Amino acid sequence: HGRIERTYQNVYSRFFIRDANRKVEEYVRSCDRCFRNKTPLHQQYGELKWIQPPTQPWGLINLDFFVKLPEAVQEGRSYLVDSVLVSVCKTTRLARFILGREDWNADQWATAF
Repeated sequence: HGRIERTYQNVYSRFFIRDANRKVEEYVRSCDRCFRNKTPLHQQYGELKWIQPPTQPWGLINLDFFVKLPEAVQEGRSYLVDSVLVSVCKTTRLARFILGREDWNADQWATAF
């Protein structure tokens, strides 16, 4: 069968079934034949590649940004802080928290790091 809408129209034109929309949707989603034969609508997954294990601390890190936080004042800074950059060393699991602003560019974040 085709999509859910097309199957529903086909059933609706021939039969009266209570709550047909939900039942047709469940049927189409659980159809084994459709699941096996329909091509996926996303790109094919890429090949996974191994990364070399780090040989020294801070050789491999994770960076996560937390933005749109409530603005806060910190002593010694001439700006309001509303973002945090969290960097975690994959070797030692040591984390650094760098405070900054959401409107900073890459150079400003690199300087703060």
